[in-house]
Formats: sequence, structure tokens, C-alpha cells
Amino acid sequence: MEQKKIFSKPLWLPARLAIKKDRWEIVYYQTDPADHIRKRCRETGDLNRIHNLKERRRQAAALIERIDSLLPHGYPFKSVQITVEPAKISLAEAMRGALDSAMKTDQYETMKDYRSVGNVFLAWMGERRIGEMPAADFTRRLALEFLDYIATRTTRAGFPIGNRTWNNYKLKVAAIFQKLVDREVMPENPFRKIQKKQVAPKSRRKCTPEERALIAAWLWQNDYWCFLAVILQYYCLFRGTELRRLRAQDFDIQNGLIYLAAEKSKTKRQRFVTMPVFVRQIISDVRFSRIPGNYLVFGIGGAPHATQCAGRSHIWRHLKKCLDTLKQEGKLCDTSGLSPYSFKDTGITDWLKVMPLPDVMTQAGHTNPGTTMIYYQPDRVLKPFKDLKNNILEE
Repeated sequence: MEQKKIFSKPLWLPARLAIKKDRWEIVYYQTDPADHIRKRCRETGDLNRIHNLKERRRQAAALIERIDSLLPHGYPFKSVQITVEPAKISLAEAMRGALDSAMKTDQYETMKDYRSVGNVFLAWMGERRIGEMPAADFTRRLALEFLDYIATRTTRAGFPIGNRTWNNYKLKVAAIFQKLVDREVMPENPFRKIQKKQVAPKSRRKCTPEERALIAAWLWQNDYWCFLAVILQYYCLFRGTELRRLRAQDFDIQNGLIYLAAEKSKTKRQRFVTMPVFVRQIISDVRFSRIPGNYLVFGIGGAPHATQCAGRSHIWRHLKKCLDTLKQEGKLCDTSGLSPYSFKDTGITDWLKVMPLPDVMTQAGHTNPGTTMIYYQPDRVLKPFKDLKNNILEE
């Protein structure tokens, strides 16, 4: 009588790429030694951060190859240490590891910047097809080639990026590559000795007291919501993105506070912003008090809205109408350099003259004094110094 063959179930099944509507992931099966059950495992790595699909597919293939090499050793249930000589580490693998290390920070803006720069580098690396080259072979010539590529990029509005943005890219990518030098993957940082570009002074300027008074008076009479926006930037030092996320229920008139939840803040930290008495008087207006609590204060179309916030340039368009009108009427001679952010510059400059720096930092939501001082625009003539009396020679 013929005996039946008994087939044992394989302990693991090789990795494969699964492309879903919202993400790519690597799927594989491994037997859990705790209960001896073969289980489905998934990893995404950094695949979904890579916008270039050709590069994403190449990186997926590399990840699959790595996982397949570890599965016979019990991965992921058993810790597997595979030692790779620094000289043999590919640029793609080294860059992903350095990027992961750089992003391990509680500073949300820093993490976002590293992720953005890292994704741009990975996309460029894919286009150049140099991901598999040894990381140690990445030279200063290639570093300059990457920065030349950065210079060809444009802003969301389609304008060429400026020298300030180019310098920021150079600074961030150099910090990522320094992780590789620290781990002795590379002998030296190829971005380190590349000089920064000269940055032109900001074209944006603060308002003079006369300009501030004229603009505020016109907006109060003709555009209440734009008036409220510039007042909140001047007194409460809000960022434009934060303004557009505010809802009526965030304003606590009784305690004189505006609550900014972490998801509404640029830095992803919740904060409480103090409302001066004048701001409380402004939002006591019937136009504000009748807004439903769950409505966005600065909604689409220039009025409060339940779900859609104003566009990125909405407040600027309304302010520009005011500036153009005042200029046509001959009340303002020069409106160049004025924007909604001019009111934040003006506010920080004014408040630093009468308040300690830590108070102004807190109101603006800054964690670094240097950030606050970027907005400070001192007068050409410093009156306290101008009025100094003789303190050396005897009269």
C-alpha cells in the first residue's frame, strides 16, 4: 500500500511588495517561536516618504532582499545582527539610516525639515541611479551636483527658490551626512566646506505708526475680518497658518486667552496666547459673538465657515485691496514691503521695547530667542543712545 507523503509547513514565506491605495508595504510570514504559529508581518520602512515612484520601487526591492536574508535567522521575532563593513554600505541604505537618526527629535519643525530634505535627496539619488554606490564614494563633486539640482527647484507659487532656502537645504543635508561621518561610514562630510550663498535683506518691513493707524482705520470701516487678522498678528503674534485654523470656541474672553491646540500650531505644541484688553473689545463685537463655536473664524470667502478655512493668500489679498485704496487716495505714499506679516514684525519690534524677551517669545510661540529676534526691526536712530549724557569727562 502506497504511503502518503507528509509535507511540513515552511517556517517562513518570502517578502513581497503590496501596493495599496494609501501606502506601500512589504508583507512576509514568519513563525513566532512563542506559540509556533506562522504570522503575517508588515513593514513600510521609508517607502511612503519617497515621492519618486521609480526610486520607491527600487528601495522596496532592496528592502525585500534585506528581509529575505534575515528570515532564515528568525527575523523579526529574533534579534538578528548583520554586520556590514562601512565600505560596503550603499548610499541609499546609509542615507535612510542617517535620516532616521536625524529625525529622532521632539522638535516637530526640525523633524519635518529633515524629512523634507531627505525625501528630496532620495528622489535625486534615484534619478541619478547612484543608490547602490558605496556611501564612502559620495564626493564633494556629487554634493555640489545635488545643490545645483536644489537651485533648479521652485516654490509652491512657481518662483525659483532663493538663496536662503538653498542655504537651509545645504545646512540640513550636511547635518544628515555628519551622522555618517560620526559612524565612520564616510571619511569626511562632502557638504561641510561648501560655502553658503549671500542672502539679500528681507523686502518685508514693519509699519510706521502712521501707516499702522491708517490701515487699521480703513479695515475697521470696510473689512472687519481682515482687521481682526492683522490685529491678532500685531498683538498676539500669530502665524498665518495658525490664524486660519482658529475656531470661535478657541477664544476665552472671560480669561483673556486664546487656546491653540497642538494640531493647529506650526510647532505642534499647544499654547495659550494672552489677549490684551483691546483685542477682547474687538472680539466682543456682534459680528464675532454670533459665530457658532465650532466655526473657523477665518473661513473660505472671507467669512467664518464650518469646515473650510481661508486660503494661504486670502488675508494678503484683502490687505492689498486696502493698501491700493489708501495709495490711490494719496494717504499712503509707499506700500512696498508691507504684508500681513509686517504686523507681526511690527508687534514683536514694539513689544521688545517694553517687555522682557521671554514674554515676547512665549506670546509668539518661539522656543529660541534667535527666532524671535529675526522679526525685530530696530529704528535707524536708537533714541536711548542718542539721549545718553556725558559719562566720561567732567563738566
